[in-house]
Amino acid sequence: MGCCVCVGESNVHIIESFGKFSKIATPGCTCLNCFTESSAGKLSFKVQQYTLSVETRSKDNVFMTIKIAIQMKVAQSVSEFPSQDKVQKAKKPRKTSDSEEELEPSYRRDKDSKDDFASLLTMDPETLVYNAFYNLEHPVN
Repeated sequence: MGCCVCVGESNVHIIESFGKFSKIATPGCTCLNCFTESSAGKLSFKVQQYTLSVETRSKDNVFMTIKIAIQMKVAQSVSEFPSQDKVQKAKKPRKTSDSEEELEPSYRRDKDSKDDFASLLTMDPETLVYNAFYNLEHPVN
């Protein structure tokens, strides 16, 4: 006996087997074993934007709040989806603001620029945000 899940064009579904990540259901109809597999949720292909406020201290001991906008979207092709070990890595909690704290004290207030923070996001996105099913878009300028 099997069940079918219909996935819309702009979504992907996360399929679990016995409560653990099993596979990704791409757009179209997908057959599941009703007894062992279930759809745990869906992710949209739309670009999502998150705005972070990071409080930090500059080299000349001035506290500042820096706003960073990050645009992310779900990986479009099946080859970009993560393997099982990457999914397990994503479940481990990580600190999100280490990179900004390392970058900011080396600059004075008058030398700060958004390009430096944008290059930080593109050079090392895993220290800022890590989610196995998302790709970072180009930072907002």
